[in-house]
Amino acid sequence: MGEDQGSIANAHGHLLELREIEQWSVYEGAPGGQLPPGAYDQVLAAALDGADRRPATLIRPPGIEAGAALPRIGARARFTSDRPAQGTGEFSELTVVWFQHTWALPIDPGVLESLAALDWPALARDMVW
Repeated sequence: MGEDQGSIANAHGHLLELREIEQWSVYEGAPGGQLPPGAYDQVLAAALDGADRRPATLIRPPGIEAGAALPRIGARARFTSDRPAQGTGEFSELTVVWFQHTWALPIDPGVLESLAALDWPALARDMVW
């Protein structure tokens, strides 16, 4: 996030502002601190379902397709841009889900890169005041 205003410059010309963030321990309550085989897809789906009917996108953790363990912290955050995504509103917003090894803030540098590269016009929804 930019040091001056806490914002992320997106590759599509949007300046993304963090508006709210929720975090949780992925392995809390898991026996032996491990998820059972096949549980990762359930964890990812539940994280997206928690977006309360807002559009949400997942930044997939590196290596997850190859069976790597999820990082221990899940995060779901709502970002806004003062510009509409498709030109039909006054601003735009998107909820993003990701996983990292430590509590945010700060947001993991790899996640920041992914946020900057998001196809904001295709993923975000336009909003009006």
